[in-house]
Formats: sequence, structure tokens, C-alpha cells
Amino acid sequence: MKLYYANINDFNKEPYFINSIISSDKIKLLKKLRNEDDRKRCWISGIMVFFIINLGNIDNLCKSEKGKPFIKDKNIHFNVSHSGDYVVLVKNDEEVGVDLEKAVSFNHSKLVYEVFHKDEINIFNKYKNNSCFYKIWTRKESFLKWSGIGIEANLKGFSTVGNQKNTYDCKIGTFDFKDDYFISICSNKHENCHIYRFNKELKTVYESVKPFREIQYEIK
Repeated sequence: MKLYYANINDFNKEPYFINSIISSDKIKLLKKLRNEDDRKRCWISGIMVFFIINLGNIDNLCKSEKGKPFIKDKNIHFNVSHSGDYVVLVKNDEEVGVDLEKAVSFNHSKLVYEVFHKDEINIFNKYKNNSCFYKIWTRKESFLKWSGIGIEANLKGFSTVGNQKNTYDCKIGTFDFKDDYFISICSNKHENCHIYRFNKELKTVYESVKPFREIQYEIK
């Protein structure tokens, strides 16, 4: 498994060829976005998909009925997430889902009871801190993206902690990414995660490996 990340502050402006390498959906979204950082997250994620996945032709990028992107005629699985200063893309040879969140302090109490499974609520009530909330939140998001269920799922109907007694057979790993950022990756098995930086020259630079034994597969 490979995780690629980009810091949006490394990129100055949209390249002139952007419309030829990102999807029509992203082009429409870019036209609507006014905030500069929102625009950066949008077009940088599109560039990362094109160059890292080696699309060749933007027409090879397709979407499932639930909106999950996939590559036509290629056995490559990927998923993208962004938050704050970072965009991440995870590439794998099997289904994968990723969620990145910048931790922001707020009163979690109401949201926890609206979207967390009872097992997740029990874990959160044990620690009641920002870190625990975002670990569980990213786990749920990564699972939804791995499964392709989409946002219409009953969020309280499945647990991502403890025995993870879901209908699906998957592994959800969580780790600290940068200061105040958390990442969760949902995949079919325990795997090492090789981390690369995607730079403004549109190249990838290998940084490190996060062994699966250092990835938190259970929150206790």
C-alpha cells in the first residue's frame, strides 16, 4: 500500500493544462469555488490522480453508481481525501478507502450520539478527547469509502472499534499524520504503508514506511 501526500502551500497556481487532466466534475467544481485553499485542494487532488495513477487519458477515470472513482480496464484501486493543508491519495492493489481530518476542537457530544455506534460511544466516553473523536470519525469515513456504500448509510449501524462486527471483512488502521491531523485507511488486510510526498514539480519522493504493527487497528 502506498500513501502519497501533498501540502497545498507548496503549490502556487493552477497549471495551464489543468482542464485537460482533471475530470469534468472537478472542472465544474473549480468554477464554483471561490476560496483559494478550496480550489487548491480540488485541483491538486485531480493532478495527483492523473500523475500518480498514470491515467494517460482522463476518460479512463470512471465512477461507480455510488460515486466511487475507479480506473477503467486497470486493476488499480485508489482513494483520495483532503483537509486543511494536505491532500492524500492511497493506492493499492485491492479496494481501499482513506480519510484525512485536521483535528479542530469543538463540542463533540451531540454529534457523537447522532452518528457513532454504541461501541464507539463507549470508547469515546472513556477518553472524551479530540484525538479519540477524530480517530473514530476517520475510521467510519474510510470504511464508507472502502465499501462504496456512500453517505446514505446508517452511520450508527456499524462499529469500527473492538471486534468490528460489520457485514464486511476489512481492516481499518489509524495513525497520526502530521501535527493535529489523523488518517484512517480501510483495506482488505493488514499492510505496511509506504509514504511518498508529491511535490510542486509533480514528482513523488519516497519518505518512509509505516509498518502495520505501528498502525492502530483497534482503539481501546
